[in-house]
Amino acid sequence: MRGIRAVASVPIPTFGVSDLGIDPGAVGQAAAKVKRVDYFVPALGKGAEMLKGSREENVDKVLELVAAKGGLK
Repeated sequence: MRGIRAVASVPIPTFGVSDLGIDPGAVGQAAAKVKRVDYFVPALGKGAEMLKGSREENVDKVLELVAAKGGLK
């Protein structure tokens, strides 16, 4: 516990682009190839099913459901 508390009080250094010698246009929003338009929670629809059981059981059930919908050929 003493080590955890000692580390918690150590400041974390932060560096800017100029400190690292990087062109500001090469990082951040200026260099992003993808832009976020909006985040949203999709509307609930019919056919949603919560799977319960072990991981192996859920994997088998998902594969069965995908195959039934024509997703696996």
